[in-house]
Amino acid sequence: MRDCYCHPVMFVLGLLQGRLVYSVYGISNNNSAILEMIVAVYYGGLHAITIAFAVATFILSIAMKRTYGAMVAYLGIFVGALDLLFAFPWLIGPIPSLICQTFFALWFLAIGAKMLRIHREQQNRGGSLPDILAGPEQVELRVSGDSDSS
Repeated sequence: MRDCYCHPVMFVLGLLQGRLVYSVYGISNNNSAILEMIVAVYYGGLHAITIAFAVATFILSIAMKRTYGAMVAYLGIFVGALDLLFAFPWLIGPIPSLICQTFFALWFLAIGAKMLRIHREQQNRGGSLPDILAGPEQVELRVSGDSDSS
């Protein structure tokens, strides 16, 4: 999820950061005001992306509660709070930032493990992939609907 919409922003921020090294159209880059503006835009963009990650993590965690279980959902809500904290790395320092990133990775591992468990349980029951995505109520309706028509 994190990588899907941040690439264009990171590309633009990379272009701005490249402006720190190369002068363009004869505009000197040895002016401290220009360099301050470029750095402020770069880190302001990273700050905005991280806040968007925090909101997305929180919303996805709430939406995943029914399918992935309360433990994964509550871990995601906690990770969303940590993402919001990580949006201010200059205030929290490098060690808390590393802890925030580690919990984000652990949340993805928890989601992957739950997806694998759901897939294996579905295969053992002989279900198909659409049944996994449908949810338990819809699967029961399909099964009971199939037996009624026989």
